[in-house]
Amino acid sequence: MAEKTIELSGKSGLAAVFVVLAFVGFRFMTFDKNTDPKLREAVMAELRNELGGALQRKLNESDADRDYEELSELADADNITIYSIYVSEPVLSYSNNQKAILKVTFRLPGASKETRYYQFSHSLIGGWQYETTALSYQYYSNFF
Repeated sequence: MAEKTIELSGKSGLAAVFVVLAFVGFRFMTFDKNTDPKLREAVMAELRNELGGALQRKLNESDADRDYEELSELADADNITIYSIYVSEPVLSYSNNQKAILKVTFRLPGASKETRYYQFSHSLIGGWQYETTALSYQYYSNFF
């Protein structure tokens, strides 16, 4: 198999660096804070699900001495705080059924503020739906 080398020096190297920086800059400009109420409700539904798991762990920890007031406060889904939802949609995708990686900063009752990444899909018929958790690198490299 023939080996090919690409030499980037001088003007061609400078042009290549400019193209890469322009693409990366454009990519970072496409991250936006989302204000879609339907997306916010879909994220809230997923956080309520996580709240249920956290409440179950708390119930398992405190078998004998239960503080029912504290447990009822932890179980109140109205105490979930969403600070921000940032959306990374594929730059090079033009389909109606789109996958987006979300960076969500939130606080569950009785817990500290945290940031997690989720993958959601959006379609015209189904709206926003939770798919799975995602990793931070997927948020930044969501090109296709």
